[in-house]
Amino acid sequence: AETNKIDWLYEDLQHLVSSTFEPLSSSIEGRSMISKSEERNLLNKFNEIIINISTRERINSTLFFSKKNQKDFIRVALVDEVTDGSASKIGRFRIANVSFDGCDATLARTGYTGEDGFEIIVPADQGSDLWSHLKNSGAVECGLGARDVLRLEAGLPLHGNDISTCTNPYEAGFGRFVYKEAPDYVAGDSLVQISATDPPRLLVGFKMIGRGIPRPGLRILSCLSGENTSSLIGTVTSGTYSPTVDGGIGMGYVERKYSEVGNQIVIDVRGRLVEAEIVKLPFYKQF
Repeated sequence: AETNKIDWLYEDLQHLVSSTFEPLSSSIEGRSMISKSEERNLLNKFNEIIINISTRERINSTLFFSKKNQKDFIRVALVDEVTDGSASKIGRFRIANVSFDGCDATLARTGYTGEDGFEIIVPADQGSDLWSHLKNSGAVECGLGARDVLRLEAGLPLHGNDISTCTNPYEAGFGRFVYKEAPDYVAGDSLVQISATDPPRLLVGFKMIGRGIPRPGLRILSCLSGENTSSLIGTVTSGTYSPTVDGGIGMGYVERKYSEVGNQIVIDVRGRLVEAEIVKLPFYKQF
């Protein structure tokens, strides 16, 4: 019964293993070179549990805006309590070795939500005690769906959706991070060739104008003035309803000539054509 408290972490760990062993995956027919049983065996070899703690003040901004700094303090104090005061000493995107209940742990002020938060890495046998302590101190469970809304609002691409082994960094907007001249870099020659020309498609963000919630896999159609009929120009890779924007938002790849901010497009929502507008990412910026 005690282990049931951490069963919800399995999906996160499965994603961690899949990302770690990316070289083992294959894009041929969309199949992976490692089976589910092999993936589970890899999971069983991991001796650490990652607990992701992230808070979201802006959902209640109308109620707590004037006390936002106070709530920030309460959140840091909560993690301070279980790490001997280490949380308040760590800057954003910094990491430190800390102690939890006499055991070594790793504390990172990171996360993939666009919000301030912490990730605490502890030995597997301490995971249950850590979560119980945090929950008793006021922490509340957050589902993966809610976390994905934050991720999308912050304009952060998700591996397997917005970026994958079938995309390249230039069409995804990450060309500035590519170091293709690195010695003996296995993808160097391919990236040099890809970067020689403008990508034919680009990853963009869009906000729904009409009523409708975009979902991954939906078709994106053209909606430029002067065109008599809409044509297929891309595919939605991420989409959801955003409580912050108060509407449907999404990301997807579209043909380059349609990718300008302000262009109107059409999302085929299960046979219903709904207008949308390409917007600048992120949809919301906290920092």
